[in-house]
Amino acid sequence: MKKLKFLWIILFLVLLTVLGYVLNNARNYDLTLKEAENINQKCNLGLEYMSFSRLSEERAKQYTIDDPEMAITDDDEVTGYYFNYPENSADRRLTQIYIKGSSYDFYGIQVGDDISKVKTIMAELGYKQKKNIYYPNTATERYVKYHICIEFKTDEKSTEIICISVTPSYPSLTGVIDNLLGKVY
Repeated sequence: MKKLKFLWIILFLVLLTVLGYVLNNARNYDLTLKEAENINQKCNLGLEYMSFSRLSEERAKQYTIDDPEMAITDDDEVTGYYFNYPENSADRRLTQIYIKGSSYDFYGIQVGDDISKVKTIMAELGYKQKKNIYYPNTATERYVKYHICIEFKTDEKSTEIICISVTPSYPSLTGVIDNLLGKVY
């Protein structure tokens, strides 16, 4: 009898977690698209973030996750890639943008700026700083809001930004649990 009651409690908790994940993703999907609109209005990314692909379904089939459809600005300073967003949908959107030139900005932050100005601006915009990433010869500061991840890359021994990337960020189970407890990403 106690084992059966324990199993029902476990099943209830699992279902609650799954429901929380689904609701969190749906809410964050809408908030992500609203934030993408703000980004497109207030930033000069060179390409429209989260815009739909204009390819027909038949032409889109020739692209894969390893060889995605691509967009490039005329001056070659910004590159973007189209992927399904959300992941399980048929909607192909410009979900990844990489800025390599100083003609473009993310809320006034440009390639060539000092990384020290980033933290304050991102906090004012509601982005949460995540664990920094270090690759050989580069350092990256990462910020997340809803399903949007912004990364500012510098050379390992410099504080000058060499690349700004805008990409999707999907919540982990930890993020879902945090959201159930009232923390918003």
